[in-house]
Amino acid sequence: MSRRILIPVDESKESEAAFEHALEEYAGDTLVLAHVINPVSAFGHAEEEAFELEEYKGEEEHRHEEAEGLLSVYRERAESDDVAVETTVEVGEPARRI
Repeated sequence: MSRRILIPVDESKESEAAFEHALEEYAGDTLVLAHVINPVSAFGHAEEEAFELEEYKGEEEHRHEEAEGLLSVYRERAESDDVAVETTVEVGEPARRI
């Protein structure tokens, strides 16, 4: 029976190493590649600065697109080795979401 193995991914060397290890060790299983977007804090602005909702939304959308691009690279690599893969983008504090 195939297992689902969670692999959190980002742009770090450690993430790449974990992914490569998973490709070798769990080739017969499904790799679930997860990237967590830590939300932009509205509270990082100085009191005299106005919080721009549209700017916030734009930044969140940009981060989501970057995450999808990153997952696409990992997905293509896994599929080139005939390893089953699923991807997910989560939003929140990474330690809690993973």
